[in-house]
Amino acid sequence: MVKDLKLVQFNFVDYVRTLALEWSAKNEICLLNIEYEIPFVFADKSLTVWLIFDTNKRVKEYSENGIIEKIKEEFLNILCGLEYPPDYLKKVAFMIGAEEKIVNDYDGKMAASPLYAQLNF
Repeated sequence: MVKDLKLVQFNFVDYVRTLALEWSAKNEICLLNIEYEIPFVFADKSLTVWLIFDTNKRVKEYSENGIIEKIKEEFLNILCGLEYPPDYLKKVAFMIGAEEKIVNDYDGKMAASPLYAQLNF
């Protein structure tokens, strides 16, 4: 049963990711990908969302001009609009990354990144 509930959550968040990426493209925001981590422990209601941009420069630019906050807000709005449970919604956290940094500093392996290590696998 726990496995089934987590699968529902994975499918749900996967759909939200698609909607958020479509929203970003429509708004001419260069968001390469959204990755996420959902713990397998049933009692853990957290969701960690990775917003992946192309370059460190873009991360800096989007941080300074508020675009990253707009993306986070839209992601949460989509979750809320699709009736993501409020107790789960409170546990959503965002991480920001740049493909450029992953490729240059970690041989393209996101799992080797110190930021990725914070996900507590």
